[in-house]
Amino acid sequence: MTATMERRTLFDIGNEFLALNERLDELTGEIADPALDAEFAASFADVETAEGVKLDRYVNWIRSLEMESSAARSEAEEYIARAQARENRVKWLKQRMKAYLEYTNRQKVQTATGRTLAIQANGGSVPVKLADDINPATVPDDLVIVKRTVDTDAVRKALQAGRELPFATLGERGSHLRIR
Repeated sequence: MTATMERRTLFDIGNEFLALNERLDELTGEIADPALDAEFAASFADVETAEGVKLDRYVNWIRSLEMESSAARSEAEEYIARAQARENRVKWLKQRMKAYLEYTNRQKVQTATGRTLAIQANGGSVPVKLADDINPATVPDDLVIVKRTVDTDAVRKALQAGRELPFATLGERGSHLRIR
């Protein structure tokens, strides 16, 4: 493979293929001259080979990126689990220190290095404790939040049935590339 073939982009290769097809169309699709026929065959073979090599490189790159992405997600999950474990440990240690201060009937203590540990009341709104078996439907309307969301399945069915809706239209399905 030549150095110039290596540097061709996928779209350069596509342009070469389209140019060959246009040139062939100009000849009305028939080539009577064997030398010209051989030239076209060699050119198409070159473009086809370059295209195949370039597409394989794209697929290899995609596969490599997918593997890196999967490894990064796995590593991220491990870090998240580790962070959660550390946060749980911090919570547990603070609960133990608070329990110790309560056990010794103290609100405040100073450590050997001068740090102060103190039991302090939580700020913010007063907590509300709801019954475990509460049924939101039985709670008065002024004490509940009603959240309205659009039912896209119902909207789709209505549009497909011919109903005109000023706030929605049917879109077109997209496409994707599948590598086998």
